[in-house]
Amino acid sequence: MTSRNSSTFVYRRRFSSIARLIVFFVAAVNVAFAQENETWTYRVKAGDTLRSIAARYLDGKDNWQQLLTLNRLKNPDRIAPGDTLRIPAKPETISATIVFVEGRAEHRANGSSSSQALSKGAAIRQGDQIQTGANGSATVDFLDGSQLVILRDSIVTFMTLQGRSDARVASIQIDLKQGRVETRVAPRKNKKSRYDIITPTVQIGVRGTQFRVNVDDAGALTRTEVLEGKVAAENSLGKETVPKDFGTLVEKNQAPRPPVALLPAPIAPTLLVTPTTTTAHWPGMPEAANYRVMLSANANFSQLVSEYVTPKREVTLAPLPAGRYYLRLRGIDSSGLEGRASERTIDF
Repeated sequence: MTSRNSSTFVYRRRFSSIARLIVFFVAAVNVAFAQENETWTYRVKAGDTLRSIAARYLDGKDNWQQLLTLNRLKNPDRIAPGDTLRIPAKPETISATIVFVEGRAEHRANGSSSSQALSKGAAIRQGDQIQTGANGSATVDFLDGSQLVILRDSIVTFMTLQGRSDARVASIQIDLKQGRVETRVAPRKNKKSRYDIITPTVQIGVRGTQFRVNVDDAGALTRTEVLEGKVAAENSLGKETVPKDFGTLVEKNQAPRPPVALLPAPIAPTLLVTPTTTTAHWPGMPEAANYRVMLSANANFSQLVSEYVTPKREVTLAPLPAGRYYLRLRGIDSSGLEGRASERTIDF
């Protein structure tokens, strides 16, 4: 071998080594990025290779090195059906689905200057707004299994709907300008998966829980009640962690108040039925300033058909189509926080 050929050979070997180092460096950077961000779990199917998986989920088969390093695999050819791989999540805009509507509810699509009647099955996308009337309610299902019930006289904007539909992960940010919502949030399996409700006075962040949020008409006061898990209520002036069976109030330009215990569930109502009326009665609670009565067409109260607020210990129910309904009763304390509920069925 001549000196020139020998030099060329050494140069090519060095270049090849540098190229390999660059490839592994890029893969390592991508892995570090993936570890700091969302990943999701993929179950290997028959016929899969790292290249085919990378082509499908990482914008190109040449990114298979990223999967190799992220999953600490020594041999790219040794994956078998049933194995699980971590895949870096590439956030995408997702949609939610309206699964129930009652009464007046309007939907304004992002960028539109006009609203239209909200209907069951409608897709809700990032930036869309829902507004309910005095007798309106709507229920929204998200791809990760979370659910939001929007109650009467509410204005809700879906500020962020991001995630991966194939991985059932989502980052959801909801702006509640006024009104009431009740929500069940699926457990967050990833640190970057979030579910936040933002009001004019506070941001409420959760990682899997069941809770309620109420904003007064002026937007000056937010009430939050936690039924399962816990939430973080935070603004620029302070932060409070609110556990199960506690609630907090956040006024404009003030830090969240320390959590207080919610009222216990009242005794379930008894019914007085006449040929023309149905009246629900219940024993009073000394701590309750008011009571809320809700009727739903299903047991998890995602299909709300009517509700009442009264300081009395009884309420006459408006007639409903024949069928079985579910009645929920809870007390409201002097600060407006609503307590745990009792329930029973009722047949019309």
